[in-house]
Amino acid sequence: MFGGLCAIGVGILRGERTAQFFAPHETQTWIAFIYISVMGAIAYSAYAFLLDNAPISLVATYAFVNPVVAVLLGAFLRSEIITATILFGGSIVVFGIALVVLGEKREKLVNPET
Repeated sequence: MFGGLCAIGVGILRGERTAQFFAPHETQTWIAFIYISVMGAIAYSAYAFLLDNAPISLVATYAFVNPVVAVLLGAFLRSEIITATILFGGSIVVFGIALVVLGEKREKLVNPET
């Protein structure tokens, strides 16, 4: 919210018209806004829960999974092209995440008290 207010303030200082911000928008825009607000809140709540209940090394992998998921959603929902380079990079990311997850499981098997 603070960031949004700062952006409006900067826009006013630059002389941008703020009346357009408050003008009625298309239904699709409002649906997208509500979706991103609700899903963002759910995702943040899940992240906060995981910070308390899962190893930090596993929780931190979300930052690497997000771009892969975004590329896949772009391909399925917007017919974006996935090149060989994108596949190669995505597979490296997924492989790295798999190593972290398997490393955590292996550590628990070797040291069950941790």
